[in-house]
Amino acid sequence: MVTTRSISLAIPDFKTMSDDDVQAHVLARHRDGRWSTQTRWLLSMFGTDKLELNEAWAENWTDWTCPACGRAKIELARLTEQNVLLCQLDWHHDHLRDHASRLMRAQLTGNPGEVERRAARSISAALPLIERFSETLLCNDCNAADAAMKAQLGKQVPSYFSFRPSEIARFVVVEPNRTHRLDVAAGEEIWDEVSADLAQRTEFAEMLGDRIGQGQHEREEASFALRQSTDDRKLFFALGYEVMSARAKIDGIAAGLIARSRSTAGRWSTTKSKASRKVQAPDQATFERLDAARNSSSRWWRESDDGWCCPCCARTKFEIVRKSNEGDWTASIMAVNDFRAETDPHSLSRRGLYHPGPIVLASHYQIGMCQDCRQILSDALTIRPGNVDECLSLAQLRGLIEGPAPHTRHALSAELIGLSIDANTDWMAGVADYWSHHRHASDISLEHYRIMQSTGLSAAGARDIAIPKLVAAQKLPADGAAGWFDWFMLEEKRMRAAPGRAGAST
Repeated sequence: MVTTRSISLAIPDFKTMSDDDVQAHVLARHRDGRWSTQTRWLLSMFGTDKLELNEAWAENWTDWTCPACGRAKIELARLTEQNVLLCQLDWHHDHLRDHASRLMRAQLTGNPGEVERRAARSISAALPLIERFSETLLCNDCNAADAAMKAQLGKQVPSYFSFRPSEIARFVVVEPNRTHRLDVAAGEEIWDEVSADLAQRTEFAEMLGDRIGQGQHEREEASFALRQSTDDRKLFFALGYEVMSARAKIDGIAAGLIARSRSTAGRWSTTKSKASRKVQAPDQATFERLDAARNSSSRWWRESDDGWCCPCCARTKFEIVRKSNEGDWTASIMAVNDFRAETDPHSLSRRGLYHPGPIVLASHYQIGMCQDCRQILSDALTIRPGNVDECLSLAQLRGLIEGPAPHTRHALSAELIGLSIDANTDWMAGVADYWSHHRHASDISLEHYRIMQSTGLSAAGARDIAIPKLVAAQKLPADGAAGWFDWFMLEEKRMRAAPGRAGAST
């Protein structure tokens, strides 16, 4: 009696496929991108080969319409002053949510880490009761119209106010393939209607913050329990995932499709470095207020001592404080991965079976980096879509900064960032191999643990069962399998014991 069925699948490589092949693929059926017939037609109609098409546009199908202005994509695309075809959708969110979160966190007292853990769930549960609308995908022009109308209304409108999508629809004057004009009188009318409600919601946030700060509004959650999926699609994926080795997992398909769909040619069409605005330095009182706020809200800031300086640009906590686009003082310390090279000859020999080099990495740890250095990695992903955060090493990041200065963003060259990524294939291959090795060792250790748990055998007894099972699954080489098993187990233990992060001071 037949109890199983077999099928074969071809894993798509979207990076190398033609536009027509991407559009015809079943996984791209309900998506859009630089490969779609509609996008190619729009480029032809507008007479340009420069395209700025973002991820949100790519993830939604060609007939998507904006819920505020009602225009379809074919009416949203427009030329910029630089002759770039802009195809961009943006997520519009209520800034009242951020303001309410700050209000509530400001009333927390006690040990910052303990209080944050205790109150986080309560604050998260309370925020949907305070915000005026949920995050909504809008066209770029409607999202921009929110900020433009607030600028027109002036200081009577607080910075944390956001118009609802339905309210934006009331004050924009809509034309196809053009930015919106504003009906300022309609905007003033809406503000008069909603200002009292905004004040009441702010008072509600302060009241909840007071209760949460006193421990009177805690929200208990059930202990973690995994609900096993009975969805056929997830089970089917699990079948394919489990039969593949740790170094041939089915991954990167979604990232490859997004990278193939987006285009940033317009944004980075210039090679000029970003010009810095006039530099302003905070006074000591301003820094102390920001420092206290960051100590309360950010673990990385809190655990980086007063002697910390950015491992990339060498600026201190005080020196990374700068004015944001909105004119507020801002500073952040953000976590990124750094790596140590493999130097052990025995490990290098075994790793060479899977990755001949030239870059072989042994371990990773997290470091705290200033927000402006971290922004280089974000920029890298828009300059060369489809790469990962670790496409540039720490040493390469340092080399990309043109004269770091206190209290201002770094001056960066898009061309230099792109060329650095293009020349960095050995590094990225080393990083990819490291994570495959990390996963490979973890899979082998987990299989050994499962056998121990299910059979009650000792570690040695489970080892005798695990080795032939792993060889049959092609997770261990057949030649010298016992030695490979023992080495992978040691590797898993070594990587698990490696420090999770660097010291606070650099």
